[in-house]
Amino acid sequence: MAQARAGFLPPTFAAADPRDGSPTFVVIFVALCTAAGVALGRGAIIPLVDMASMCLAGKLVLACLAALRARSSLEAPRYRTPGGKITLGYALAGSAVMAGFALLDPLLRGHGRVPVEWIVTGIWIGAGAAFRVIHSRPGRVRGAL
Repeated sequence: MAQARAGFLPPTFAAADPRDGSPTFVVIFVALCTAAGVALGRGAIIPLVDMASMCLAGKLVLACLAALRARSSLEAPRYRTPGGKITLGYALAGSAVMAGFALLDPLLRGHGRVPVEWIVTGIWIGAGAAFRVIHSRPGRVRGAL
């Protein structure tokens, strides 16, 4: 809902029920996606969970890098990190190991084939890039699809 209000998703996802303010369309959409996942079975859910693990681990690495960069570029940091840059360095190292394992685990289980998780992740990245290109056309009204 917040992403739709920010213009990252179609405006339909931002709609709230006028009576109680709940995001009715979003709730129904998520319920249908969940039901579809259950109907597809374990063979579909495991690759999606693995893909989510890869994406979350990658985001954690990026967050640690951003925090280290912010701490290095600011004269007086606006926040304190317990342990300072050393703690952020350990977090970066740990998250990089976790991201590496999340990327390599499907490959090791794939017996020489390209893992389904990598294919789904590639499709997801392609869809996101296409959406970004379409969404960032000059003259486009923010939030309009």
